[in-house]
Amino acid sequence: MVTPVDIHIHLVDNYYTDLSVYLKTYIKLSDSVFVSVPTDIVSSLANIDLAKEFPGKVFPFIGVHPQMADYVDMDSFAFELEKMKDYAFGIGEIGLDRKAGSDQILSDSQKKVFTEQLSVAEKIGKPVAIHTRGTLKEILEILTSYKLKNVLLHWFTCENDELKQVSDSGYYTSFGPAIIGSKRKMQIIKSLPKEYILVETDGPVRFGGCFEGKTALPTFLYSVIFSLTNTLDMSYENVLELLFSNSEQYLSIDLSRFNNVRLS
Repeated sequence: MVTPVDIHIHLVDNYYTDLSVYLKTYIKLSDSVFVSVPTDIVSSLANIDLAKEFPGKVFPFIGVHPQMADYVDMDSFAFELEKMKDYAFGIGEIGLDRKAGSDQILSDSQKKVFTEQLSVAEKIGKPVAIHTRGTLKEILEILTSYKLKNVLLHWFTCENDELKQVSDSGYYTSFGPAIIGSKRKMQIIKSLPKEYILVETDGPVRFGGCFEGKTALPTFLYSVIFSLTNTLDMSYENVLELLFSNSEQYLSIDLSRFNNVRLS
């Protein structure tokens, strides 16, 4: 069977640190692979270390989350980046953040940290994983100024008038536990090109719906994939193959060749 790929999970989040024994055992024994995203400089470094411990299973990104933009020293990030960039498979989780449905004014630091990281991704030719809560319109406009390897709009949602722009731009979109039982999410998925759809858990995010506010664990991925089979009217095996192929295209790597590679 094709390997499931969780394209966006925070394996070095503090909550998961409390579950380190469980989590590391699961990573080792699971048939899945994980694209692990950090939120700041410290977790970026921890992400690289985790990937060295689990080569071929954990594919690390590095980056500063928009909610950390007011606290980060980007000069320090640039210094650490030189040591991390050869081990990182992408830049993320980066982006802009506004409380959904609000008129919150985005801080200058958010915009600065986001655009600086886009410039880094453009320069070193790495894909990006973007956080778009309440800011998709602004982000789509900003992205037109950059020539990026590949773009992922994670935990994707949008207005109808934004769907075509996302599709025409060739951006990847990922969907998590929120698609389960969501008619709106299913409509969005059906309107997107299949070859740009990915899945995630975004753990340890807490999600309501069918998971009743439980913290997302890596095991949630299988429920997300199964939900896609009905939405796309495809078999489970064919959906797995589609997602694996899409993940390889987004990351621009042959995932299988990393099975026996050890970072050093």
